[in-house]
Parts: sequence; structure tokens; C-alpha cells
Amino acid sequence: MKLVKTRRLRLAVAVVLLPLLAAACNGTAGSSSSNAGAQVAAKAVLPADQNAAPYVTKFSWGTFKLAPRIIAKVKAHQPLNFVYSISDAGQPVFSAAIKSGFQDGVAQAAKTFGYPLNARMIGPVGGGNQKQISEIQALLNSNQIDVLVFNAAQPGPFIDVLNQVMAGGVPVWGTGGDSPQSHRIGFFALDEEVAGRQAGQLAAQWVKKHALPVTKAAVFTGDPAGPWAQSRMRGFIEGVHSELPSVQFVNGVSNPLNTGFDSPTVYADAKSFILGHSDVQLLFHTDQGVQMVGKAIADTARTGKTWAVGFNLSPEILNYMKSSQILVTEGQNWHGQAATAATAAAQFLFKGQVVQGFKAATPYPVTPDTLTDAFKTLNSGGA
Repeated sequence: MKLVKTRRLRLAVAVVLLPLLAAACNGTAGSSSSNAGAQVAAKAVLPADQNAAPYVTKFSWGTFKLAPRIIAKVKAHQPLNFVYSISDAGQPVFSAAIKSGFQDGVAQAAKTFGYPLNARMIGPVGGGNQKQISEIQALLNSNQIDVLVFNAAQPGPFIDVLNQVMAGGVPVWGTGGDSPQSHRIGFFALDEEVAGRQAGQLAAQWVKKHALPVTKAAVFTGDPAGPWAQSRMRGFIEGVHSELPSVQFVNGVSNPLNTGFDSPTVYADAKSFILGHSDVQLLFHTDQGVQMVGKAIADTARTGKTWAVGFNLSPEILNYMKSSQILVTEGQNWHGQAATAATAAAQFLFKGQVVQGFKAATPYPVTPDTLTDAFKTLNSGGA
């Protein structure tokens, strides 16, 4: 799961922000998280003004006060626990990239500020909102979280627990999957609509370049109510129509095919749709479900007649692109998102600088033309 020092330089983290944030996303990779900063002289101290951040910070929803126990740990130069709560610790598409990105971000922050920091990733294998929430609450109740970064599969279920963490004086940021109604400080992710539009444009350009017989398209998602999924679908439709205005979408943002996230279900739903809609040639899935769509295309003998577009990188997704079932997939730069959140937390604790959120990661698009490089990127830790 470790990354070599130079490979993340190739994945641009598109931010115009403080130099430290850029350094963290592009800095030394592969650093150990458990003793990050242990060999660096302790220099970090809280800002002098005890009426300012991070001691006390005013937001639109109210006032955050840093927990006295965290203040005491910082002043005593005791190691702080940076915890990342992932929605599915066993998800092969993004868990490794998030873990390495978070470790790298924490390690870079420890080096920059000269402070011992521990990085830890928690999360249920196989997913489950309540399991994830219970893990957060257990660590919070035992004072084992000094910074929390989260990835939420759905926004609503996490509002209460994130508010509880913030009320307990522990600062919170999100990446990837947000809970925007919660009191989290900031959120770092793709501009979902821009990424979806790019996927649509690249797919349509490939269709035109190779004169593929595409006249109809459809959109699939695992979360029809998810703002991120809706934005990706909206962007994809716009992107396709910017290049191929005559393509007809048989469904849309308000009525996509809901496949859920369970791979067997995604596969069964995609296969059923393909068999019942032989006149629909372009299928967009908002996430890694594109892998199962690619498999369904292969298993229904629709290769060369139906094509899939989606998000995320995995060996299977890239192999389905290699065998012509998938046209485009968008890597989300999970590594950069997690690294940026870790660094934002350090900026807050050690300099009192409040980084509330921006679009942290440039998508990493893959087409058949860039497939070789994509395999190399995946083998070095994912995107």
C-alpha cells in the first residue's frame, strides 16, 4: 500500500491554496504513519491568542472549541491521533489509495511542523453506515481521536455523529463522500459535475473518432439521491451532448437505474438492462459499478455494440477497457484528497488557519489511449 516518492507528482492536485497544502499532496510518499515525525524535533505550538482558532472558531452554524485534552497534548508535545473513517475498509477500488494518501499527508505534516503524529484508518469491511458510526463513537468515547477525517457513503446518517465529534472539541474534515449538513469544518473532493462532464466529452470524442454506432445512452448509479451522483450524471449528459447533441438519453438524473453498490446486484441489474435495451449503446455508471457493467457487456456478447463509462480504477476496470467493454473511467485521486485533509487539519491545529474546503483533486481520466500509464499508476497505489 506504500507509494514510491515520485509517482504522486504525476497526479496533479488542482488547488490554489497555501504552499503547505500543495507540499503535502505532492510531498514525500511512503512514509510510516505510526511514528511519523518521531525523529523530528518537536517545534509545533498552538497560536498565542487563546480567543482565536484553533482554541475557539466561529462558523455559520455556531462556535467550535478545541477540547482541553487536545490543547494539553499539543502543549506537552504528546503524539496526536489523526483518524480516517472510511466507508468500506475492504473496498479494493479506493481503500488502499486513501490509506496511503492519509499516511503520506500525516507524515508530511509531522515533518513540516516537527510534531509526532499518528495516522490510523478505521472502517467496516464491506461497508455499513451504522458500523462506521459505531467505530467513530467508540474511539471518541475513549479519547482516541484528536482529528477526524471521514468518507461517508451517504450524507444523512452521519450528521449526528459528526456533530457529536465537533461538539466534543475534535476537529473534523471530509473527503470523497460528504455530509454537508453536519458541522464538519471542511470537505475536499472532485468537482463532481466537472469530472462527469469530462467523462462524457471523452467518451463522445472517442465515439466520433472511431465512428461507433451510438445513438442512445443511459445512466446508472448506486445512490440516486446522492448529490455527488446527481452531479456526475448531470455532467456526463452535458459532456456527451457537447460533442454528440443527437444522442438520446433514455433516462436521466431524476430517474437513473438504481443498481445499489453490491457487485452481484449491479451485475444483475446491468445485465437485465442490456438484454432489454439492445438499442442503448452507451451506459454510464457513476462509480466503480462500471466494472460490473463491463462484465455484463462481455457476458451478453455485446462487446463492440455497447460501451460503458464510469469512475475509479481497478485491475478489472482497466482490463475491461483493454478488451473494449469500457471506453472511459475517471480516477478520483483518492490519495490527494486524503493527504490534503490531513494537512488542513495540521494547519488548523498548529497555525490556527481554517481551511474549510475546496475542490482538492483533479480527476485522473483514463481512455484506451492512456491505458498503459493507468496500469502503472494503479500498480503504484491507485488514483
